[in-house]
Amino acid sequence: MAVSLVFVGIEAGLQVLDGIYRLLKSEIERHLPLILWGLPPFSRHCRRLLFQFV
Repeated sequence: MAVSLVFVGIEAGLQVLDGIYRLLKSEIERHLPLILWGLPPFSRHCRRLLFQFV
């Protein structure tokens, strides 16, 4: 009984973390262009690297 409760708690925790991650990811993706274009020109290389992963 206690083991199943632990698993339910872990599952709920993972769902909450997943929701937070998705929210942060969408926020970051929304602001990423502004952040990237606000950086100085020397960061073009970083920009290129970032867009490879996005």
